Amino acid sequence: MSNQLKEEKLKDFFDEGGVGTRQYSFLNWRFSPHDSIEVQFCNLAEGYFEVANNLIEQCLDNNNDRKADIWIFPILFNIVHAVELYLKAINSMYPIYFKLKGFVLEELPDSKIEGDHDIKQMCQTAISKVRNDSDRDPDLYKALKEVLQFINIIYKYSDDVAFTRYPLPKDAKSDLNKEYFYVSHQNVTINMVELHKWVKKISNNLYNITGFLIDMIDELNGYRNEVIDDVVPREYYYE
Repeated sequence: MSNQLKEEKLKDFFDEGGVGTRQYSFLNWRFSPHDSIEVQFCNLAEGYFEVANNLIEQCLDNNNDRKADIWIFPILFNIVHAVELYLKAINSMYPIYFKLKGFVLEELPDSKIEGDHDIKQMCQTAISKVRNDSDRDPDLYKALKEVLQFINIIYKYSDDVAFTRYPLPKDAKSDLNKEYFYVSHQNVTINMVELHKWVKKISNNLYNITGFLIDMIDELNGYRNEVIDDVVPREYYYE
């Protein structure tokens, strides 16, 4: 038909372009090659938390179309994944921070991102690292315990966080009656107001914990390098 709209041609969206920054997402702006892997994990976690918060706020602002009923799954996925990223960064940074606090000149531990998707185990590991530190910071310990409290609420319903991504557990391929807890004729509900409070609390906790560790590692590492410059014979640099 002559009056039919011409179909717009779709192009590759990974495009250097030149129309202006407001129309583009710059994937590299938060990921400097000079940043540690832990800093990169934290930057990504921050993004997941921001999106979760934004979606919750949209649901609370107007849920007449019942979008919260289906948006809750990407919301929970973003929250869980953000927690995972932050905890992996904390568990990698704390041994480095602990070693630097001792002002040792021996080689520092390498970054070590460990764990699968068991955020409860990761959080317990982080709490254990802080608790076993004789000079532990009580604020770090309290903040991590609050994160664990949030995780325990989730694990009360499922210790498999893949429920945010799939309606069926991975081990249920041969038994399609093993759906997750929310595949039900009975209502399973989440109070979005309370969830919002929790997300703001734990995102702030994890942001502050990782920020503290990043700052302390930078500061102590700078001091360590100054000491090394003073005590290591200069000729070692030229071997």
